[in-house]
Amino acid sequence: MKFLFLVPLAVANLPALEIFDARDNQLSGPLPKFSSEKLKVLALENNHLSQTIPDNFGEGHLDMIDFNVVNNDLIGTLPNSLCLMTNLIWLQLSENHFYGSIPPGIGNMRNLKYLYLNGNNFVGDIPRELTPTTSLLTEVWFQNNLLSGTVPAAFAEIPNLKNLYVDGNKFTGALPSELCKPQINSDFFEELDVDVTDRDYCESIACPAGYSSLEGVWPCQTCASGEINPYLGLEGSCFPTDQTRILRQFYDATAGENWTVGEGNPWFTSQITDVCQFSGITCSSLKHVTGIELPGRNLRGTIPRSIGFLEYLETLDLSNNSLSGFIPSDLRFAPLTKFSIADNKIIGIVPPKLCMKTINGNGVHGTFRCDLVACPAGTYSNTGISDDRTCMPCNDADSDTLGRTSCGGSTIIISTGHFGSITSVSYSMSPGLIFGIVVIVLSASAFLIFAIYRYRKTLREEVEEHELSDFDLSDNNLDLPTSYPSMPPPSAHLRGVFPDQVVIEEMDDDFSSITRIRKKKAKKKKKKDGAYSSVISEGNDDSNSADSNPLWLDVPRLDSSANHAPLSPHQLT
Repeated sequence: MKFLFLVPLAVANLPALEIFDARDNQLSGPLPKFSSEKLKVLALENNHLSQTIPDNFGEGHLDMIDFNVVNNDLIGTLPNSLCLMTNLIWLQLSENHFYGSIPPGIGNMRNLKYLYLNGNNFVGDIPRELTPTTSLLTEVWFQNNLLSGTVPAAFAEIPNLKNLYVDGNKFTGALPSELCKPQINSDFFEELDVDVTDRDYCESIACPAGYSSLEGVWPCQTCASGEINPYLGLEGSCFPTDQTRILRQFYDATAGENWTVGEGNPWFTSQITDVCQFSGITCSSLKHVTGIELPGRNLRGTIPRSIGFLEYLETLDLSNNSLSGFIPSDLRFAPLTKFSIADNKIIGIVPPKLCMKTINGNGVHGTFRCDLVACPAGTYSNTGISDDRTCMPCNDADSDTLGRTSCGGSTIIISTGHFGSITSVSYSMSPGLIFGIVVIVLSASAFLIFAIYRYRKTLREEVEEHELSDFDLSDNNLDLPTSYPSMPPPSAHLRGVFPDQVVIEEMDDDFSSITRIRKKKAKKKKKKDGAYSSVISEGNDDSNSADSNPLWLDVPRLDSSANHAPLSPHQLT
């Protein structure tokens, strides 16, 4: 077992902090709100940070140029306050669990050159605001999300664009021919051990519909017989069209061996081969699957993407189960009219493309609403959708799930500070449960007091029995230490210094105040190292000024192999 540490509040509260580099460590817990309005670089790549980015995070960091939280466990939607950090050059959010849509306000970041959003769960279109003709964007990574729509042709008008990765999403249509330039993504292919003399420049951005590849880019292969792919840049295999294969994928993805079968026949037994005889399946007279109704059957896992390619599926009821993940936007390809994921553990938002389908009466009155597909996070209704009434707000701890039919549940949230000290406690629970907890706590306290009393009484009796009557057990005479050892001094590797002179490691051509360690791509672009930038302060003439030198806090990766430093607690298992 490894011990993980929070970002110390003492660090987050430093008023003049400009650079905090704690990459490649074991930091956990939420991302704190840093007090310093001078913060320019926040590098927390390769840690274990969790929860959401604070809603007001960007408001106090208008000078930040590098925000790097790559490869953590952060979740939730991106707060609009991030768009206030218009001085950002690097926005690095790759390999987390962010969902929702990409804020259009990112387009207002006039200095942004490197945008890394890959490896998350973003849905919806690429905002057109990201592609102004004045954009300085050099690298844009959207790969491995759930984005849909089309790839904006305006990317072709960005003069300095060198990398554009859009594979592994759900984009449709064709790539604009203006984008298919030899310099786009050329560095990725130069590092591959293949002959690139005949490289297709459009396929170098994403394979076309009807094709797929290992990386979603050139060289691409056409889908096999009995398979389909409507997307650009599909990674891996194409989707099956055979309904038996699709149902098998659904069965495996939702832990079918643990289902509660109910009425009808279990799926995929040696005795039953006709899928129309499976429990919960409805078929047409032509043996086409038109309905899947499995409410309350103990389904677990995620809804597979391929279920959207059942071309006759009209009803999909998966309510009252334990499904997690997201609603796949692939369901837009099925002719669904009835759909329910009520009372599961599905998070995120309803995919915008699915909101435009005539599901659950959507569009009947000329308008299309996502809450007719599922009540959004933080709300509920009797059916999990906004049918006979609007979805009502919830304020409990399960407010991140979709399609809720009640505001039940109870949670105690304990916020901890430096070294685990409790800073606040909040709860959301029913009065009856509160009463029950109070009774349990009081009972446990009474039992503990009684146990201590019995122990002390027994100890006194033993002392008297051994004729040690002069041994006083009163609290006033116990020989307790009056002080405790202080915390050990910080390791030499953890340094907080105020440099007396300018420290220049490498000067970037574009800025006089920043440096960036150039990074090499791994063979697969998904493994590309996040950029590192550091701010160089030129200082002021007044050496006594509190603002004359930047506060630079560098936390190197903790290495248990170092002979000069003892093992830290989090390195012990």
